[in-house]
Amino acid sequence: MTDLTSQRRARTAVTVAFAAQGFLLAALLTQLPRYESRFQLAASLIVVAVVTVSLIAGGGSILAEQIVRRSSSKSALVTGLVVIAVAGGAIGLAQSTATFFVLLGLYGLGVGIIDAAANMQAVSIQHAYGRVILSSFHAAWSAGAIIGALFVAAAVGLGMSLTATQVSAGLVVAGALAVIAPRFLSTTSGVAPGAPAPAGAPEDSTVPARALLALGAAMAMFYAVDFSVGNWSALYLTNVLLADAGTAALGIAAYQCAALLSRTTGDWWVRRHGEKTVVRAGALIGTAG
Repeated sequence: MTDLTSQRRARTAVTVAFAAQGFLLAALLTQLPRYESRFQLAASLIVVAVVTVSLIAGGGSILAEQIVRRSSSKSALVTGLVVIAVAGGAIGLAQSTATFFVLLGLYGLGVGIIDAAANMQAVSIQHAYGRVILSSFHAAWSAGAIIGALFVAAAVGLGMSLTATQVSAGLVVAGALAVIAPRFLSTTSGVAPGAPAPAGAPEDSTVPARALLALGAAMAMFYAVDFSVGNWSALYLTNVLLADAGTAALGIAAYQCAALLSRTTGDWWVRRHGEKTVVRAGALIGTAG
């Protein structure tokens, strides 16, 4: 198999991995109103659960780093996908609040592992291609989230139970993993020796601490807003606007449609205007929204 063929197969596999994660997350978040009803959850308890899962996901990303050091980003990505497929599907089987939160925490751990490992693979593939393509992977995540939200809306419309819907979503991810896992990159660092820097990316690999802290702060603020929309839109539509469960699932789909547009064109914007300009413009637009 030629290097080019291998790169294309890896790119397709990692793209599907991003989409699978987005799909399952949307399938879970859009059903929060149904879980709220099943377990009689108070709004304050949901807040605590969301914050806790986010913290656990941060721990998952740190764990992914350890897995990569001992094995490879491929092993970390496969591990994360297995965890979310099992925990994400099993959440639908939970019959007690305690079980629900334990599985939700395990799911969050898997999400954190995937967040780190999938982006490691994506950056490696970008280096191999020699041009900026990272945003296309995140576009696949948004596409997966849209499909997940529409899947739940359709399931509710067809009268599928919460359990059947959630378990089916987990099985979809498990099936996708069985197909794509062999195609992930197998390297530890992932960056091919001598690979050119992507066009539009800085050539100097030395990153000042202040730049790293600034990027970390920007990402933290982005996820704070992004997660607030993802976690609360379905509940807002259900509890405040009195929409049914199927309609409430469409809130995330609408949000991710806009995200898909920006992420599909993101690589072009970076190549044309540079990373700093795109980050600043995106932050202004997001703040206004």
